[in-house]
Amino acid sequence: MKSLLHPLMFVVLTAMSVCGFCAPPHTVVTPTTQSLNIQTGIEYWEHPADAAMPFGSASVSELDNLPWKSLKRAPLNLGNYQGAVWVRFQISTQHIASPHWVLRVNWPTLSEAEHRVFYKTATGEPTNHLFQADSIQGDSIKVHSAHAHSEPRQTRPAQLDPTPHALSLTLPTNGQAYIYLRLVSGEKLIAPLTLYRADAHHQWVLKRNLLLGLFFGVLISMLGYNFSLYIFLRDNSYGVYCLYVATIIFYSLTMSGIGQAYLWHNNSTINAHTYGLSSSLGFLAAACFIRTFLELPKRGGWTLWLANLSIAAWVITITLMLSGLGKLPQHLADFMGIASCLIGITVTVYLWIQGSISAKYLTIAWAMLIVSTFILMMGITGIIPYGNWVTVLQYSGFAIEVVLLSMALAERINREKKQRIAAQTKVLEVERQAKIDLTQTIEEKTQALKQALGSLEKANAELSTLSQTDALTQLANRRHFDNTFEQEYKRAKRQHHPLSLIMVDIDHFKHINDQYGHQAGDECLKMVGQILKTHAARAEDFPARYGGEEFCILLPGLTQAEAQDVAESMRINVEDSTCLYQGKAINLTISLGIYGEVPGETGSIQAILKHADQALYQAKTNGRNRTEIY
Repeated sequence: MKSLLHPLMFVVLTAMSVCGFCAPPHTVVTPTTQSLNIQTGIEYWEHPADAAMPFGSASVSELDNLPWKSLKRAPLNLGNYQGAVWVRFQISTQHIASPHWVLRVNWPTLSEAEHRVFYKTATGEPTNHLFQADSIQGDSIKVHSAHAHSEPRQTRPAQLDPTPHALSLTLPTNGQAYIYLRLVSGEKLIAPLTLYRADAHHQWVLKRNLLLGLFFGVLISMLGYNFSLYIFLRDNSYGVYCLYVATIIFYSLTMSGIGQAYLWHNNSTINAHTYGLSSSLGFLAAACFIRTFLELPKRGGWTLWLANLSIAAWVITITLMLSGLGKLPQHLADFMGIASCLIGITVTVYLWIQGSISAKYLTIAWAMLIVSTFILMMGITGIIPYGNWVTVLQYSGFAIEVVLLSMALAERINREKKQRIAAQTKVLEVERQAKIDLTQTIEEKTQALKQALGSLEKANAELSTLSQTDALTQLANRRHFDNTFEQEYKRAKRQHHPLSLIMVDIDHFKHINDQYGHQAGDECLKMVGQILKTHAARAEDFPARYGGEEFCILLPGLTQAEAQDVAESMRINVEDSTCLYQGKAINLTISLGIYGEVPGETGSIQAILKHADQALYQAKTNGRNRTEIY
């Protein structure tokens, strides 16, 4: 037959001889039945490519002698199968009211369907042949022919759903129908079978079309809205999002059968790869969106490596698929589909844990879709039974996802806008501080120039410098410290910046003087002073000898916790150092007290000194050689 030459699906329903066919458990249709899934009594035969058996002229006995296999778990799922398969099962009717029924093969990417129905009434005898005619002479034996090819939509029966594959059946009101199906697929072969009463099928089609209309309405509206944002904002995330939504639409048109029925029913190239191409493009666009939306190139590391690997694998898969290399690309696509779900959820959850707000929204938006797609892939690959519910679950995931992703994109744009405003504010604050510092520097330079006008002023300046320096340690002395402290306190109060003070005391210094002498004690003071000066390395840090074996370090701009880090590094350095005097190694330790605050209206310099001194006293009380915070 000419129709057999087309790589599409054929459905044949025919009679079996009583002597030649002992039917397995069959499906029973009662007067209350509106729809049911064909789950039991299914057998199948994989039709070899070189086996010549025109279904319109084969006898029942010839068909009965084929090596049929019993289907252990419905529905029939041969995975990446390219070719024809025959399926048979039996339906028994028990005084049903209407003979008009519809059989749906709920896998839209099957190529073509043609069928014939043979049945016998309760008193009739079955014929031994398949008949081309719609009926034959006799009281009890009838044959019904119907077709559901990929022919133009306008030639299909008006009462049937134009999406593949709905087959019109005329069943006996009380009898048996022996049904053969010949299925042809170019990439995947899955055959979920559902029987509907004609009026129930009509209601089902209306409900399905309404839900599909709402579903595609959401997708198209999200696509149009975000494409307009991409035009105005020129943000690549919106562009990749629109590409992703477009691939979802292409995939959904394929899985719903709308594309095959209305858009590309005459395009054999698309029909040959429609499932593999649409699903692979969807996964590729999803990987690109994750890479762009989460800014993985800026992050680098294994997350970027996984995203790039996934994108490369899908590009290779699509290329191999279009090259016509048989089952290999589809096997690769099945594996990559499951792997991509795992990769996507791993990357987004990891970055969410790392503090990425974008990853948080992306994980929430994709959670249901990734789970539903993972379940769908397990159904398609035969790990679990495939059913229409997995497709409906994925559609729900798509609808929720595209809305939430659009909201996530809007949130990210708003967040980045706030960050830019904050950065601009910070720059303005830095400029303001720079102007203040510049003004102060100019004033200081001007004052220095005035002091250089006369030798007396110069001598006074030098004397002032000498009077501000501790001769032994070369650190600032107490008076200089008091003056500087007052200036820094006013500045911190004016600018609302933190100001921290560290008070340091050499442990058991009197014992050192008594044991090694005062000159050894002086060398120890010099060493400690040099260590403090080294760790107070910023230009604004101010170490000073406060008196005797006590030192102070003023740390403008540092919080109390930051000052503790500086103090602890000083303590460790002193503990690890050794003062050498006349060949004797003297080991020292210091105790440190810390207090810091942002000066307020009610604070004072004396309060800061008091709190730091109390912290120092606590350090000594708690065993010395330690750092304490007030």
